[in-house]
Amino acid sequence: MPQMSPLPWTLMFMWSLTSLLSLSCYIYFTLNKSYAKNSNYMMNLFNMKW
Repeated sequence: MPQMSPLPWTLMFMWSLTSLLSLSCYIYFTLNKSYAKNSNYMMNLFNMKW
């Protein structure tokens, strides 16, 4: 089995990481817009975690 150079794997890893991050950010902001009226409830949840 020929050894592959690590560069393509690094690029693939970075690309998947970036896409995952942008996707989660998009979902987060979409939910924020949808539940803007429930922001107090969200803040209470966040404060309870800490």
